Amino acid sequence: MLDWQRKHIESRQKEEKDLREYEKSKLREKWNDEIIKEKQKKEIEREERINQFNEIEEFNQREFEYKKALKEQEKQNDKSLIQTILDKEKALDELDKKEKVEKNLFFFLKKINYNMYYI
Repeated sequence: MLDWQRKHIESRQKEEKDLREYEKSKLREKWNDEIIKEKQKKEIEREERINQFNEIEEFNQREFEYKKALKEQEKQNDKSLIQTILDKEKALDELDKKEKVEKNLFFFLKKINYNMYYI
């Protein structure tokens, strides 16, 4: 083989090798870019899930506070109702005592008048 042929073959082989290396580096860059994009996508999805979780947790907390306030209001209403009933019962008991005293006094006075009439 002639020297120029050998140089030409070596040159072509070197070009082919350089081209393969270039293609490998491009492919490696593409893979790296895809890996980076995938990591970014996963991080964004993770942040979205965290935000959703936080929103749900805040909603649940507000719901809990609302239900707690409702229960407290019902408890207060029940206490108020019970107190009102007790006050009414107490007032009725006092009226009954007054009526009983008046009735006893009436019978006592009637008895005294009756005894005085026959004396």
